[in-house]
Amino acid sequence: MNDYYDILGVTKDSTTEEIKKAYRRLSKEHHPDRGGDGERFKKIAEAYTTLGDENKRNSYNSRQNSPFGGGFSHDAMGDMFKDMFNQGTGGRNTGEDLVVNIEVPLEDIHTGSVKKIRYRRKILDRNTPSRTCHTCNGVGSVTLMGPFKTRCNTCNGVGRIHSTTLIDQELSFNILKGVKDGERIFYAGLGNETPTGPGNLFVTIKVLKHESFIREGDNLIMSLYISFPDIILGKEIEIKTLTGKIKLNIKENSRPFDRMRVAGKGLNRTEGMGVGDLIIELVPVTPIKINNKERKLLEELKVSENFNNIKH
Repeated sequence: MNDYYDILGVTKDSTTEEIKKAYRRLSKEHHPDRGGDGERFKKIAEAYTTLGDENKRNSYNSRQNSPFGGGFSHDAMGDMFKDMFNQGTGGRNTGEDLVVNIEVPLEDIHTGSVKKIRYRRKILDRNTPSRTCHTCNGVGSVTLMGPFKTRCNTCNGVGRIHSTTLIDQELSFNILKGVKDGERIFYAGLGNETPTGPGNLFVTIKVLKHESFIREGDNLIMSLYISFPDIILGKEIEIKTLTGKIKLNIKENSRPFDRMRVAGKGLNRTEGMGVGDLIIELVPVTPIKINNKERKLLEELKVSENFNNIKH
């Protein structure tokens, strides 16, 4: 396991406040809603959960200084020794989990929708008799060292090898309003089947990039490309939102890259929690080429009072 201090970029001598500042900075930088790495974000949160709590931090430091080295929690150590010294043949439920990715447009996240997926999963072939495991000779465990035994990985501790077959599975499910990119929907027992039971299915939501909007939490960011004269003089313009077209009044003497906020025109949050905002950024554009009349007008503006006195 990665060192929590290294993940947050702090040292063992860092104060709690320094750790908190490092976490806030890194979590903003790597947040998935801002284009960050989801796995990196989880590690940052995991590190702060431990180092941000004095008792957990002390326990973590003690484990790092133990003869077993850092990285094992008490639960992990317990599981390791259970597996090493397991004397029995009955293994725990080790059905194989499956992960299915589904791509969803932003509009479906806004309104909510019903999706259907089709995937392949393994189930036990009950028409074919099982056979004795050749690795453990049917006892379900193998000798590790001396008197110690561990569960047989070939048959998963059951002593028998079962044939499997592939089937096509269909599943319909609801995409809830405001679901986040990377969120998983859990379905028990719909993964691959083994003699000790079925695994689980995890459906991962992948939100497709939108041609007009960038998601920032429950807000939507939109770049509005506009000419300099319209930014300076102001203009009423029609724009498209997720729920239809609206009129937007650009104020006189706006500035390039100013942001305008339209309340309630962003993304629906989870059921009953309201709606985010639409944030419009004014992006100036210039023509690729100009004619002689336009050039003359620009030359006049260049030496005029308000344009000539612009401070750099």
